[in-house]
Amino acid sequence: IVLTTLGIGMLGVFSVQLPTSVYGLDFRHDTLSGNFMWGGLTAVLSTPCTAPLFPAVLAVALAQSVVVGMALVLMVGIGMALPYFLLSAFPQVARRFPRTGPVSVLVKQMMAFLMFGTAAFFAGSQIHADNAQAILVLLVALAASVFLVVRTRQITHSATGLAVACSIALLLTAAATWAAIPRQATANRVPWVEFSQSAFDQARRENRPVLVKFTAKWCANCLVLEKTVYRNQETIDAIARDKVVPMLLDVDHEKTGWDRLNALAPGEGIPFTALYVPGKDKPLILASMHDTKALLELLKRGEAVK
Repeated sequence: IVLTTLGIGMLGVFSVQLPTSVYGLDFRHDTLSGNFMWGGLTAVLSTPCTAPLFPAVLAVALAQSVVVGMALVLMVGIGMALPYFLLSAFPQVARRFPRTGPVSVLVKQMMAFLMFGTAAFFAGSQIHADNAQAILVLLVALAASVFLVVRTRQITHSATGLAVACSIALLLTAAATWAAIPRQATANRVPWVEFSQSAFDQARRENRPVLVKFTAKWCANCLVLEKTVYRNQETIDAIARDKVVPMLLDVDHEKTGWDRLNALAPGEGIPFTALYVPGKDKPLILASMHDTKALLELLKRGEAVK
């Protein structure tokens, strides 16, 4: 609801006027503190633009070593600062930038569809149907493509401008369509079993290790783990070799999902992985993001304590 409301505002349906004093903020550019405050304000204002990128960067960074992870996040800051650095060095370039007008308004309006797409992604996670998220995002992409072409035609009669808009619309539609096409499950994946108390108890009675992955459809980090760690052949081979029963527990769809997670690790979120070893009541756990190496080490620890 919040994301959709923000998107509607970015389309220009309504606007929020802040106190005049806020618009009067003017940090000095000839002091270190002034430049620091201006950079902080710029970072806050750029949040709608960096929102689609930064969660993925954080997910990848958390799965790397400390040095590599910090370097990845640092590069985001460098990337945000670089245009200002270059324009400060070459002020004549800034003077040639196009002024605010219909095109810049169109760019802002297209950013609204990023909000709508994100809202559709979260909404789709609540629908008990395969591919619901991808289909909803596809509908948003189609609407964005039509809006882009129509608005471009309204604000310019340039053949070049219209061709660029049509090209962007086609690429956007093609990418969303490709993501929404149902695909057959490949063999190169962990053979997950949907969690149920009866299936869990049965595996425990058979003295088999049980790997429970707490997840949700809306969890971007969970999707990253699934496409990296749990599609890795080493992970698949280790789970098969140790005769582990891999169970997928969707905390939104399993009634006791959140309660079970809070009982294991109060205050923890997802993704969260628990390995139940035969003969042991308390599981070995992996909280938050992890890489294939960490999961393999968890499985080895499970074999060692059996």
